[in-house]
Amino acid sequence: MRTSAISLNSNSQKVMRGIRHVSQKSTPGFYSPSSIQKAFEKRSTPSLMKEAIMLRVLGNERVSKPLGKLIKKIPDRVLDMPPISWAFGPIASQFGTVNSNLNEALNGLHTHDVADLAKEGIKDHEDPKAIEARHLETIRHPNVTHMALKVSSFVPEKLLVTGIETPAYEKGVEMLTRICQEAEKLSKKIYIDAEGVPEQRLIEKVQTSLGMQFNNTVYLTFQSVRSDTIKTFERYLELCTKAGLSVRVKQVKGAYQKMESLVYPAFYNPTFEETDATFRAMIKMAHQFQGEKHQFIGSMNPEVIRWATETLNEDEYVIANLKGMDVASAMGVKGSLLYHPIALKPSELAKYGVRRLIELGNPVNLTERRSHVVEEGLRIRLGIN
Repeated sequence: MRTSAISLNSNSQKVMRGIRHVSQKSTPGFYSPSSIQKAFEKRSTPSLMKEAIMLRVLGNERVSKPLGKLIKKIPDRVLDMPPISWAFGPIASQFGTVNSNLNEALNGLHTHDVADLAKEGIKDHEDPKAIEARHLETIRHPNVTHMALKVSSFVPEKLLVTGIETPAYEKGVEMLTRICQEAEKLSKKIYIDAEGVPEQRLIEKVQTSLGMQFNNTVYLTFQSVRSDTIKTFERYLELCTKAGLSVRVKQVKGAYQKMESLVYPAFYNPTFEETDATFRAMIKMAHQFQGEKHQFIGSMNPEVIRWATETLNEDEYVIANLKGMDVASAMGVKGSLLYHPIALKPSELAKYGVRRLIELGNPVNLTERRSHVVEEGLRIRLGIN
C-alpha cells in the first residue's frame, strides 16, 4: 500500500493496520486482499464501498456472503483512477471540498447542498470571532441555502460537558444567536449538528432556545443513538404544543456510537437495533404532532429511507445524505439534500472522512442485518443487480 507523506493520525494508523491485516489473511465471505488493495488505492472508489470494507476491517467480524461477493462484482471502471493513499487525498473527492478560500469553496455549492464547515470544535488557541465570521460568510453566500453548525464550534466541549453556564458559554450563545438572526433575515435554514458530548444539558438548552426564537429557521438535532433522546424529544414536542410553534427537527442516528457507547454506557445504546428502533419512533412521534412539522431525516439506510417515504406526508420531510454516500437520490427520492463538508485545510477534512468510516466499523453494532443494509446501499449506489 502507498502511504501519505503526512504523518497519519491514530485513527488513520488503525485503519491502515486493519487493511494490512485483512490483506494478509482472508477467509471465505471476507473481501479478497486484491479487492481491499484496489479499493483503498483508488481515488474514485465510492465511499459506500469503503463503508462496507470498514465493517469488516475494523469490526473484526464476518460480513454476509452476498456482501462479500458483491465487492467482486464492482466493475473495474469504478476503480479506474491513479492510485494514491486514501487516508488523506481521496477524502476530499469522496466527502467534501478543501479550499484555502472559503468563498471559492462555496461557489461550488448548489441549492440542495447543506454547507457543513468540517470542523470538530473550537480549540483554546482559536479566535471565536474568526469562527463566527467564517459562519457568517457562509450563510451570506448566494449559493448557500442550508447550513449546518456545531454548538462546540462556539463553546468548547470541555465547557459543554460540565453543564455549567460559564461566561464563555454565554458568549458562544451570543455568537450562535447572531448567526441565526442572519439566517432568518436571509430566509435560509440552520441545522444544529450532532455532538459526541456525553452530558448534553447545555447543548439541549441552547438549541431549544434557538429553535423557539427562530422557529422558521433553526432545526434541532436529535441523536437516536443516545438512550436519553426519547425523553428529550418528548419535552421538545410538549414545548412546541404549548407555544403553538412548528416542529423543525433533524433526525439522525448519531455519529458517535463506536466509542461513546463503550465509554459512556449510561448515555448511549449498545446496539444498532436499539438505535434504529429509537430513530423510527422519533420520526413517527414528529409525524403525529398536531401542528406544522418538518423533519430533516439523515439516513443512508435504504430500509429507513423507503419506510420514511411510505410513512410520512410528502411535504413534511426531506432525506439528507453525506456527500459521497448519496443513497437517497440514487433511489429516486425527490428533493433530497446533500451534506457538503467544506474545509480550509486537508487535515480537517481527512479527520472528518476517517471518522465517518471508522464509526461504521463498530463491533458492538455489526450484525448480519447491518451487513445487509450496506449491501443494499451499495447495489443502489453503484447500480449493480
